[in-house]
Amino acid sequence: LSAPQAAAAALHGSPPIPRFDWAALAPVTGSVKADNLTLELTGTFTNIGPLVVSNALTINAAQGINNSNASIHTGTLNINSHDGWLNNTNGQINAQSFNADIAGQLNNTDGKISVVGDAYLKTGDVVASNGFFESQTGNFTLDSTGDITFKASTLSADQGLLKLQAAGN
Repeated sequence: LSAPQAAAAALHGSPPIPRFDWAALAPVTGSVKADNLTLELTGTFTNIGPLVVSNALTINAAQGINNSNASIHTGTLNINSHDGWLNNTNGQINAQSFNADIAGQLNNTDGKISVVGDAYLKTGDVVASNGFFESQTGNFTLDSTGDITFKASTLSADQGLLKLQAAGN
């Protein structure tokens, strides 16, 4: 892992849950693996490789979360960015359950969000061209406070309910 303060740590997590409080975080090339991980950032989180967390992953990044050309694999995933965005362009998010509260745009262009159970994504605008959103066995809710723009994209809840809400278009 790297941070502006040049701090580094190898994570092979087990309780207690590792916590980092940096302005921004960008893992170095390679992968980060942990059992449980919580990231508290006043800036942005940029993932550039596989991020694998076997149990629970929480990312609180005030200014945004960039998973472009990267992947996140976890059990329970909680993502919060109250002043930022989520960029999953050409990225993959795989989780057992997924809750997101993103104030700004969710971009899933050429990206894949696949959840085994329930997914609840509250966002600003949603943009996806060739994007894929799925819940295999649970409910999938996409709650947008802005516009939803899909082009050749898929949104499915294979065995649950699919709910789409948009305050805009």
